[in-house]
Amino acid sequence: MICSICSKYLAYVKRLAVIITVFFLGHSANALDTGEKNKFPKPMSVAYAPMQSLLQTTPKIPKPRPDPVLAFDAKDVDILLPLKKPALKHVLPTSTAKLEDMIKKQTGLPASTETVFKLRAGEGVGKILKRAGYSSSDIVAATEAAKTKASLRRLQIGMKFVISD
Repeated sequence: MICSICSKYLAYVKRLAVIITVFFLGHSANALDTGEKNKFPKPMSVAYAPMQSLLQTTPKIPKPRPDPVLAFDAKDVDILLPLKKPALKHVLPTSTAKLEDMIKKQTGLPASTETVFKLRAGEGVGKILKRAGYSSSDIVAATEAAKTKASLRRLQIGMKFVISD
């Protein structure tokens, strides 16, 4: 009786024999096809070439990529340059000592009287103009015009307003 180790060894030898015969049959079939008999493959000449240095004498620079702007049509564009900042004396009117003189200078109409009002706590420009006797439409027009020049919410209590009729 054959032991289990020996039977495994025999099975291994049989498999090896089959593999070797298939290899030699395949090799002889290739030799018959090419007309070459009993020639072993030649060793590659690269295997015996000397090793090349990894250090490069000249640095490799990547090739430039094409500019994506060149894909678009070239069209002429007119660009207007910004104008110079005007002098402050041309933007703001020259102030005068009295409001009456300023009104006359800008409108050409005489101002009748000037009244000084002080801003009270909890009061705004609208209430001061109401105390001066202006109508609600005049108050709205005056506050809309003044909004573009200054913040009407940050006025200090006690600020003086000179109002002309």
